[in-house]
Amino acid sequence: MRMRSISAGFILAVFVPVLLLAPATARADWPPTFWEEASTAETAAPIGVQPVLYNVPDGSGAAFTQARIINGQTVNATITLHLRDAGWNPIVGVPATDIWLEIYGTSGNFVACAGGTVADGPTGADGTTTWQQPLRAGGWTQGPTAVMVWGLPLATNPGLVLRHNSPDLNGDGIVELRDVPLFAADFWARQGAFRSDLHFDGVVNLSDIAPLANAMGAGCP
Repeated sequence: MRMRSISAGFILAVFVPVLLLAPATARADWPPTFWEEASTAETAAPIGVQPVLYNVPDGSGAAFTQARIINGQTVNATITLHLRDAGWNPIVGVPATDIWLEIYGTSGNFVACAGGTVADGPTGADGTTTWQQPLRAGGWTQGPTAVMVWGLPLATNPGLVLRHNSPDLNGDGIVELRDVPLFAADFWARQGAFRSDLHFDGVVNLSDIAPLANAMGAGCP
């Protein structure tokens, strides 16, 4: 009788902690069904504004709170994702590595470093996460920007109004001398090429040289 008690206690001591530590993602119904139809995402930018985010491959670009609009002023373009299941319940604890940004369409040559566009953190108790920290990315695009979860876009909003540019003009993941001739061509053309308007004030001029020079040599980690 005593041996049976000891055995039962031993089993509980071993298996209960294992069950408590088992990750929620081990459930058979994970990912939850129809999450892409119940989840939403938006930027903090006012309606009608088309913000541009300045990116550098090493992550030294602009935070989302410092995106720019055409007059050169800054605007908060923070992206917030609300991740919900089919019952509109928050989906908690989804790792940031399962949530990232991609570009829709064929505009430009935007390129992201490995893990360079993931969310700032996992989804919280309310099922939300955000993008505020600078991206590790290069190239340029006029968007739109899509929020991807588990490799799929949201059905409610497949693309957000957020454009991107970078001193990595050729989109090869590093700011180097090969980007300079592209910038020079846009500078002398005097046509306000979007890719080289790094200060984003509607024209490629001397104000755009400093961002290019300061980022020289910056590449993906």
